[in-house]
Amino acid sequence: MGFDNANLNLLTGNRAIAYIGTEKIDPSIKATKLAFNLTQFSVNQLTVDSNEMHYLGFNAPMPVSTRTDVKEVDFMYMPDSNLSQYRFLFNWLTKIASDGVSLGVEFETPGGGGLEQIMTDIHVVVLSEFKKPVVDFTYTNAWLQRLGELRFDFQSEGLPIYHEFTIMYERMIPNFNP
Repeated sequence: MGFDNANLNLLTGNRAIAYIGTEKIDPSIKATKLAFNLTQFSVNQLTVDSNEMHYLGFNAPMPVSTRTDVKEVDFMYMPDSNLSQYRFLFNWLTKIASDGVSLGVEFETPGGGGLEQIMTDIHVVVLSEFKKPVVDFTYTNAWLQRLGELRFDFQSEGLPIYHEFTIMYERMIPNFNP
């Protein structure tokens, strides 16, 4: 994934940018991906499962070859001036929650109107202090789980407008050489 800064304001000091693919979710959008200036983002905790082993009266946890991770990520970002990112997310959530989307049998069928219409890959590029990509996290088959409140705060210092949302995903793949 190349680093595309055509629609970003890098003067904001942000160090993480999320790119969400649009072609499956809303084909009417001309851009193939939307960029989000992230203000908060965390990589989830990853763990290895274990089983208790008993030997000579002692119990000891032993690792098993299963990795467990929470498949949910929260993002906070600064919306653009015309709220196109929020509009995209709102339409995505509406599409997921609508009665017209059949989620089930058509999953394997391209264009069948099922899960493939609401899932996309999300790339999060973390930047160095010189605005160079350091790592690219790819969340495969992601879908929007929660649309947080859109906040307007013009009285305190900090971000005047911000929004948060939560995604669920199938797999997280880090690329340490973006």
